[in-house]
Amino acid sequence: MSSSRPLLKRMSLAFAGGTVGIAMVFWGLERAALVRMAQVRGESNGNLPFSVYLTLFVGLCVTFFLVAHALRVWGAHLQEHPQTKQMRVWVAILIMVIAGAVLITALAIHAAWMREQVPVPTEPDLGFVLFETLCVTIVLIPLVLIGVRWAPGYKAVRRA
Repeated sequence: MSSSRPLLKRMSLAFAGGTVGIAMVFWGLERAALVRMAQVRGESNGNLPFSVYLTLFVGLCVTFFLVAHALRVWGAHLQEHPQTKQMRVWVAILIMVIAGAVLITALAIHAAWMREQVPVPTEPDLGFVLFETLCVTIVLIPLVLIGVRWAPGYKAVRRA
């Protein structure tokens, strides 16, 4: 059990940090979309504060680096422990497809909702940002698992 404790700690930190990064990205995108919709209707000047751009950039960087970290940690674990059982590929793909479809449907419904609002709110709904974050997180976790599985050299080479 002690050998899995560092793995669990590192993957949990990558999960938590990656989730925060994804939330930052979606908050920035949601804020930009709402401000743009208000500008189109003449309710706002359409200027985004620099903090929105900074939040988007930092969120993308955090997400990228922590997904890369998770790929490296999980790949190293699989090389050290080749007997580790993994999720079937079809299950991982099914999870990603369902979460992606739910996210796309929710975005379409949200776009219709934005067009109906008078006046358009310029602050993002944190519940919707959390929902988007959850859907993308559910897509990224199996993607990391599949990415490591299909990466060249993830298994130790067996010499005859």
